[in-house]
Amino acid sequence: MELEIERKWFVSALPDLSQLKPWHDERYYLYSDEERSIRFQKRETFFEIERMESISSLSRKQEKILITEVEFEALKKIAKGPLDRDSYLLQNQPQLTLKLYHGPFHGLIRAEVEFTSEEQAKAFVPLPWFAHEIDAQCPLGRDSVLVNLSHPQFIALLQQYAVPQISY
Repeated sequence: MELEIERKWFVSALPDLSQLKPWHDERYYLYSDEERSIRFQKRETFFEIERMESISSLSRKQEKILITEVEFEALKKIAKGPLDRDSYLLQNQPQLTLKLYHGPFHGLIRAEVEFTSEEQAKAFVPLPWFAHEIDAQCPLGRDSVLVNLSHPQFIALLQQYAVPQISY
């Protein structure tokens, strides 16, 4: 079991991604509530199922199990999704990734920073190209909520949260 300590921001401008190769996630949800979620995804050539449990506003317990492509395809038939996104690793310590969503959630771009402690997370100073932080109440910050939104609801939330619109 791993501990994920993370903060997220909307993005006001894209950094230079020309030298980076993204990885693609195709993510689905089997279950989610305020505290827990069970999701599975295809990431490039491997497949996994993951259980997440919130333990604070910044931290979640994370358990991952590799599954086969056959299991992945079978689970897709009973799940909500997909969420399609490309991720770019920009730095390792702390780990900073940029998430660009496609399909019905095109237009959502998040910077996600993972930390080794909550103290490190609280002390982090956002980079100049970050827009406003995504708090725990914002539906656009949680894929488990995002997957349940209709396209009109998604567009309304982009406007409500004044998400910067960037072409990509």
